[in-house]
Amino acid sequence: MGNDFDLRKYLKENRATRSAKLINERKQVGDLYHFTYSEDIDSIKAKGIKFTKDNSTLDKFENKYYISTTRKKDPEFAFIREYDIRITLDGDKISDKYVVYPINVERIWGAFDDYPSDVIATKEGRFYEERIISSTESYLSPSYFKEIKKIR
Repeated sequence: MGNDFDLRKYLKENRATRSAKLINERKQVGDLYHFTYSEDIDSIKAKGIKFTKDNSTLDKFENKYYISTTRKKDPEFAFIREYDIRITLDGDKISDKYVVYPINVERIWGAFDDYPSDVIATKEGRFYEERIISSTESYLSPSYFKEIKKIR
C-alpha cells in the first residue's frame, strides 16, 4: 500500500516537538452561584467573598476554609430564599487555583425526610453544595465574579 503510516518513524521524527508542547487543560466546572445579603455587597465588591472555617466532618478539610456555592441558579432550599443577592462565579477559572468539592449534605446537615428536587441523590449520599476550599482564611477575589444580581 502506498499510504502506509509508520507510527514508529513519526514518533521518532516528532519526539522533540512532542515533549516541548505543554498541555494546558482546565477543569470544566462551569458557573457556580453564591448567595448573600444586599447589605454585604459593598464589602464583597471591594474585598471579595470571605472564606470561613470549614464545618464539615471530613478529615481532609480539617483546618481548611471554604465558600459555599451551588450549581443551581435558582435553588429550592428554604435557607437560600432569605438571600437577596446572587453572585455568579467563574468555576472554571476558580478551579485553576482552588479545589471545588461537592459536599454530601447528609453528612453535614443530617438526614431529612423530604429533600428539594435539586438535591442530587447518589448511592454515596445527597449532594447540593459545592465548596471552594482554601488553606488560608482569605478572600475570593472579585476577579472571579461574572455577575452580581439582585434576585428579590
